[in-house]
Amino acid sequence: MSIIRKGKRKIAKKKIMIICSACLFVGVVLVLGGIALYNKATTTNQEIEHAPVTYGVVVLENLAPGEILKQEQLMTIPLIEAEQPLNTVRLEDAIGSKLRYGVESNTILSSGMIDKGELVADDLRKHVYHFIEITEALSRGDYIDIRIQFPNGADYIVLSKKRVLDCSLYDEVAQTDNSLWIEVSEEEILTLSSAVVDAYFNDQAKIYAIQYISQDQEKAIVTYPENDIVYALMGEDPNVVENAITHMENRVRERVTARIKEYSGQRVTNANTTYVNDNSVKEEIEKPEDTDNYIDGNYVD
Repeated sequence: MSIIRKGKRKIAKKKIMIICSACLFVGVVLVLGGIALYNKATTTNQEIEHAPVTYGVVVLENLAPGEILKQEQLMTIPLIEAEQPLNTVRLEDAIGSKLRYGVESNTILSSGMIDKGELVADDLRKHVYHFIEITEALSRGDYIDIRIQFPNGADYIVLSKKRVLDCSLYDEVAQTDNSLWIEVSEEEILTLSSAVVDAYFNDQAKIYAIQYISQDQEKAIVTYPENDIVYALMGEDPNVVENAITHMENRVRERVTARIKEYSGQRVTNANTTYVNDNSVKEEIEKPEDTDNYIDGNYVD
């Protein structure tokens, strides 16, 4: 029995030694792994600390294509060279530039996103017009020509390739007005004033916007001729422009309302036609085949 006990003790000791050796091995591996990770993290931090830092420019709000960048819309942030996008721009280069594409807030600007283009004129102002007819397809950031059309078919470009800052259609139910926000210079304001007076004195004339397919398309040439008679009227009566604007705004509302009524009338007509056709088919189905014995609404055998 003692021999068997001694054998069991030896086996138990061997198991304990094996378990201790495995634990020791695992411990050594964990320690060495921890030291390696620590050294790697320390090296990475040192590399980051000593990496050359440059600065990028981010936008602080969602911006549409063609937007002229202003200082309050931008912010400079530090960038590690390894993490920065290619061709970042400086703040002084971004201010006053025009966006080629729409960007979301917190986007880092690159040189491919902006176009230095022409400088913003000192007399450029944001202005809203309610007498320019627009379509529901028009949206913020689109480019348009503003044209005038006369009853005799003559059609001229009044302003060329203007970017839409904002727009809305006249809707009596939603209580929204026909509005078009654009940037205009002093000369363009006078030209549009002349055009609206011109349209005012020509019944059925209209001023409307036509949309560019792409912002990369060439700017159209303005073809609206200066009207000396209109300018003379504007000089004689200071209120003629205001009266013309009010009249043309009402004309736009009347046209939109007429189009809505016409569309609604077509829908009713189509619905009635469908109803009549359905009833005709129903009567044909219900009509007995033997019409000779069908007298006074009763079938007689």
